[in-house]
Amino acid sequence: MDKKTFKNYGIILMILAGIVFIGLMSYWTFSTWKIIDWGVIICCGFIGYKLYKENK
Repeated sequence: MDKKTFKNYGIILMILAGIVFIGLMSYWTFSTWKIIDWGVIICCGFIGYKLYKENK
């Protein structure tokens, strides 16, 4: 894969983390889901940021 593809994946993962964060702040009230969602936000955000920055 080329650098452009990794950059696109990074952007998609960061957007996904943002969408999950917005959902977490607005509707979800189950404590188990909140823990899972914070994990998804952290993983997607971190991996997306690393892919975006390394292949700029």
